[in-house]
Amino acid sequence: AGNGVWHKISIDDHKEILETIGKTIEARKDDIVFDWGSGCGHQLEFMFERFGARGLGIDVSNLTVAYAANSTVAANRFCVADGNQLDWIPSNFFDKAFSFGSIYHVYDSRKFCSEIG
Repeated sequence: AGNGVWHKISIDDHKEILETIGKTIEARKDDIVFDWGSGCGHQLEFMFERFGARGLGIDVSNLTVAYAANSTVAANRFCVADGNQLDWIPSNFFDKAFSFGSIYHVYDSRKFCSEIG
């Protein structure tokens, strides 16, 4: 088991949580969503398959971004980026944003909230 919460949550729990996130952000077909801390990309893949929303996922890990880009649906894009430095993304580019599990690793919550808000 690694750091974080992934080893503590079942696949069914993941799906239920993602379903709730998708409904909460009102994800719709052709929305462009932002996944802060996208990891292996399965959350964006779920948003595409379940709601039809395409997205961009960012993560600090080269390995997880490479996995996401090569192993999930082609409708989504992934890149290595520092989630505390989002000024390269144009304002109002995304229709919706979410983060699932990555907030667990945030050390400066005020900085995070000012970047993603």
